[in-house]
Amino acid sequence: MKKTVLLITISLIIFVFEVKAQTEETKTETSEFTLSGEIRPRTEIDHGLKLPFLDGQEAKTYTSQRSRLNFDYKTDKIKMGVSLQDVRTWGEQAQLVANEANAASIHEAWGEFLFTSQLSLKVGRMEVGYDDQRILSNVVWAQQGRSHDLALLKYEGKVKAHLGLTYYGKNYTGANAYKAMQFLWLNGGNPQNFSWSVLALNNGVEEKRIDNNAVTTSHTVYKTTIGARPVFKTGALLVAANIYYQMGKETDGTWTEGDADNKEIAAYNLALDVSYKVSENLQLAAGYEMLSGNDFTDANADKQNAFTPFFGTAHKFNGHMDYFYSNNHFNNIGLNDIYLTLAYTKNKFVCRLMPHFFSAAGNAEYLDTEGATQEIGTLGTEIDVWATYNFAKNASIDFGYSQMFATDAMYALKGLNLSAERVTNNWAWIMFTFKPKFLTVKN
Repeated sequence: MKKTVLLITISLIIFVFEVKAQTEETKTETSEFTLSGEIRPRTEIDHGLKLPFLDGQEAKTYTSQRSRLNFDYKTDKIKMGVSLQDVRTWGEQAQLVANEANAASIHEAWGEFLFTSQLSLKVGRMEVGYDDQRILSNVVWAQQGRSHDLALLKYEGKVKAHLGLTYYGKNYTGANAYKAMQFLWLNGGNPQNFSWSVLALNNGVEEKRIDNNAVTTSHTVYKTTIGARPVFKTGALLVAANIYYQMGKETDGTWTEGDADNKEIAAYNLALDVSYKVSENLQLAAGYEMLSGNDFTDANADKQNAFTPFFGTAHKFNGHMDYFYSNNHFNNIGLNDIYLTLAYTKNKFVCRLMPHFFSAAGNAEYLDTEGATQEIGTLGTEIDVWATYNFAKNASIDFGYSQMFATDAMYALKGLNLSAERVTNNWAWIMFTFKPKFLTVKN
């Protein structure tokens, strides 16, 4: 794999100079090639990330790193992008390696036809992110990021329209995120005062069905999310909202005749965020988000009411310690999140203070240490601090600290022993980011 990456890199560099030579001769159209990179090591001290720690558990310290090499090329009629990526944890590989086990991969590789200045078709592997990244996101925080294999038809007029389509075939046996996906994003208005977006996402997951005669067939089960995001801005005030509804059918991967686990989905996500710029350096914000949840106290419930943010970023929402919707908390009791944000900016320095107050949106019960039945209500409070210093044009340092004050209900929700002695749950990190442009060739 190392040889493959090296050959791709050399070939692209040769391609740059070949294009430059040809365009100097013909000058028939303009072109631009950019070679850029990214190095992003991040050290984390985890003592309660995603899950509360109990007495006797020691903090985990580790450093992960994302390394990318990006090739971008565009002319009047086409665009192309290739991003080579290597993600690993420091120390997982020996210093002397005979054969590279964790080689670089292709994070993005796409081409785009520009039919007109407003209409284009983009195909290949690419990042996808819209609006506040709640439903579709490239997941910037995760070192590996997220990219999709799809075709994307884009119209960039007064109203923007993006139609994404992908289908992996009848005999699909790959990763089970989805077998087929379609989405439509519409965006209009004026960002200076009022803008709006409408998003519809339909993703299908492969399911095996076994009938009463023990005959197994494959079916694609679809889940649909549709909603809107209006954004209103006037002077120093900005108000934004999310309204999404989810429908379709829940599946655990296998359906049998009379299986009660496969339920109809009826879920929703509501959010309101209000921010006000107090001064040039200070901004205040407050918001509320609800992700609907199931009612586990109703044994006859015939609906799946838990909202799932399928391809959105989890880290941006509901606390930086990722207790919710970061490969966890799905098909659960949902969430109410009341949060505040205090952001201070001064020259190259930015600092944010963000407390969150969590509670259950659905219904569930647990037994306390006395054996009494209690309702899962308030889950806890999390306080996040995030600071950034941009010490150069293409280089920055970020650091943060978070602490979770979890209630008994949170420990019960996470399946932990309520009688065990508890400790402080916190998480600290520091991250360096270098994103230089090595080369830009214009013709």
